[in-house]
Amino acid sequence: MVKKLPEATKLLIIGNLSNDFEPLLDKNLLHNEMMMQKINEERQLALIALQDYDLKVSELHETNWELKLENQKLKLELRAEKQKRKLDIEEISRESTISFFFSIVTTILIGFGINLITSGIYILVGWIMVFVAILVEIILIFSRLKRKSNNYES
Repeated sequence: MVKKLPEATKLLIIGNLSNDFEPLLDKNLLHNEMMMQKINEERQLALIALQDYDLKVSELHETNWELKLENQKLKLELRAEKQKRKLDIEEISRESTISFFFSIVTTILIGFGINLITSGIYILVGWIMVFVAILVEIILIFSRLKRKSNNYES
């Protein structure tokens, strides 16, 4: 596909004929048909080369534009992934805080339960407190395992 050259480019290559041929005003050279044909061929080759360069430049501009769009797309994906990771960290932090709170409560329940069992007065209440604390710890452990397995699947 031949691209039409701008007038400024044509003038740069072809120039003003009177200025280009001033050194050739020698009547012998002007009437030398082979010399004029050679100059015309070289001028045509220069025009073709310029058209090729213009085409390459426009292709490079298009490629540059595509790369800029791809870069912008990747930046948006990276931003979305960072935001997702930030939300994941906040969720894990919240779950960790809740888990830590329940671990402290179960430790206190076990401590009071064992204290009641060893005192001998409220043995049944002590065993119930220990059983509830162990049950809560088991639930916490399984909820952590379930959360980890869900994270590996996604």
